[in-house]
Amino acid sequence: MTPTKFSNLLKLFLVTAWLMGALVHILREQFQVFIQVPLNLPIALLSLMVAISSWTVLAKNRISGPAKTFTPLQSARTAALALAGSRTGSLLAGGGAGTLISYLFAPPTAANTDRIQVLAATVLTGLLLAAISLLLERICMVPDKKDDK
Repeated sequence: MTPTKFSNLLKLFLVTAWLMGALVHILREQFQVFIQVPLNLPIALLSLMVAISSWTVLAKNRISGPAKTFTPLQSARTAALALAGSRTGSLLAGGGAGTLISYLFAPPTAANTDRIQVLAATVLTGLLLAAISLLLERICMVPDKKDDK
């Protein structure tokens, strides 16, 4: 499994932000539909971030302890968790950023102010989740063994 590249996560973030921004703008301008943004979204992302960051601390302690490495199965499971976390954080942060930018250009109302605050929290927690997941993936990488023939 190849390590996740930051450029791929950035592309995922930008494409999702553009698509969500365009969709929210079209819905708002053409149909006067405002997307409701649940407060549960940044809370769920925060709980994922806490779980993955605690796993990262445990993984870092294991590597610096007497074991010095993971078993291949532990490494694969940890890498899969980190891969899912980085993709999830990038997608949700991108979608939140696109929606946030669209609502910044909407007329200021109390409901829009609440949406903007929730979306800003969503973008922040999504970016932090992606960053922590990238760190976890870097920690659990196993160096390739080259066969001498």
